Amino acid sequence: MSLVVLVAHLTWVSYTIAAETEHYKNAAATQFITHQSSLDAKKNKFRVALFLPLTGDLKALGEDLLVGFQVGAFQNKTGDIQYDIYDTQGTAAGAEQALDQCIHKGADVILGPLTKEATRAIKGWSQFYNIPLISLSNDNRLQEPRALIFGITPKNYVESLFALTQKQNYAEGVAILPQNFFGRLLHHHIQRLFQGLTYIHTIWVSGTDKMPQLTRSQIKEIQQLSPQYIWMPKWGERGLHFTGQLKKALERERVPFIGTEEWGETFYRNDPSLVGALYLGVAPKLHAYFKGRVHGYSSKGNMNLMILAFDLISVVSHLLPHHPKNMLQAMHGYEFNTMFGRLKLEEEAGLSRTLSAHKIERNGKVSPL
Repeated sequence: MSLVVLVAHLTWVSYTIAAETEHYKNAAATQFITHQSSLDAKKNKFRVALFLPLTGDLKALGEDLLVGFQVGAFQNKTGDIQYDIYDTQGTAAGAEQALDQCIHKGADVILGPLTKEATRAIKGWSQFYNIPLISLSNDNRLQEPRALIFGITPKNYVESLFALTQKQNYAEGVAILPQNFFGRLLHHHIQRLFQGLTYIHTIWVSGTDKMPQLTRSQIKEIQQLSPQYIWMPKWGERGLHFTGQLKKALERERVPFIGTEEWGETFYRNDPSLVGALYLGVAPKLHAYFKGRVHGYSSKGNMNLMILAFDLISVVSHLLPHHPKNMLQAMHGYEFNTMFGRLKLEEEAGLSRTLSAHKIERNGKVSPL
């Protein structure tokens, strides 16, 4: 008889667990993420609360994160940890309800929620009850001593770009940034980090996040600058739309184009025709490895969100049994090699993440830098 991994949905009173075979099939994960009633005979020492939007507008993202948590729990299985799943409904009010539930159940640490609004709503109370919080938000303004921001922040992107330019000895480049709050944050961190050590020219693009556009004058400006590299930090479903003119110019001059993975869009798949292209993100081999672990899950799932959740579970399962009272403090100075790259928790700056850098050769082969 085959088992089907269960995707958990928490109501205000109790858990309702429903089989969703079209999403995820991995029978072994059910022994790590399950309802408390099935564990009456086996009490675990530590309780980890997973705050996920399993209903509402963000349901799809919550389900992707849940898959990552399940695979991470199975990969890093330990009898010392029990995972309890709470549905935040993707709202601040839902997160507050989930917090009340996990306090009564004696949670040792909270992983999530996903949004900054939900994180802001519970951050103060989690600290009041002395429960460490590791949010999946990427707003590092919420960072506090007992509230860690684990999402990939604009600062992480720029740190990774800077490390790559130093390693490759690039002195001058172009950053193509979206005209929105995300783009302005990136520009702020570029100005602070680069500080004249290398020059990076900014091209602001309009259009939607899914399909940013370059004007003809901007294309001409890039050609006149003759940069050593071009960086586009955010890819949409189809990537940045380049005209044939710029594409040919890049190939002729062999200007590396650096793409940064975000929300599951991978640069080397979007536009493999660029020569000497680079990207920052999860190595293709690790993507393939992870896909093998989530066989049966819809291919439309957000692989990067799954991997982010996997990385978080891996870090917590390693530290919590050894540092149950001061896990976040114990992380200071630690370096972790995760799927997304190297992590380090710094006392003042919070979580420092350097995304792995890779190169796409003309034949399509991807190699790490």
